Amino acid sequence: LLLMFLGHIWVDTSQGILPVVLPKLKEVLALNYFEVGIVVTVLNLTSSVIQPSFGFISDKIRTGWFVPVGILWTACMMGLLGWAPNYLSVILLVGLAGFGTAAFHPRAMMVVHHVSGSRKGLGTAIFGTGGNIGFALGPVVGSLLVLGFGLHATLGLVGPGALMALA
Repeated sequence: LLLMFLGHIWVDTSQGILPVVLPKLKEVLALNYFEVGIVVTVLNLTSSVIQPSFGFISDKIRTGWFVPVGILWTACMMGLLGWAPNYLSVILLVGLAGFGTAAFHPRAMMVVHHVSGSRKGLGTAIFGTGGNIGFALGPVVGSLLVLGFGLHATLGLVGPGALMALA
């Protein structure tokens, strides 16, 4: 349960840097507000709307690897966001990041259900809290990385993502 909690924190922290990174990308790539809105829409669609598809797949075949790969994949895609050379690559990276988080959540919730025993409500609440903490930390982590070290510092997401994936 602790590992799913920590993984949930990092997956949602990784995608949660977007509010801090987008203004910098808007400036660097000369994006307009419509284009910025599309970026947010793409991340939200790929990270949430397609989750039931990953849940369906997880019910049919063994997908335990969705948890560590989802954590690492999301961290890598969002980590590369600061290196995006153009708008199309921004869209592609956030879309791919969304797939990572969409793959992570259903399988991680299955693990939480399994390890929570008779305290499924408590396990689910702990897991959900991890995601909320992650979204709260995302802008802070993004600020520390991007405002402290520049746009390319988004790559700083990858190390903790790799550690969580290995754990």
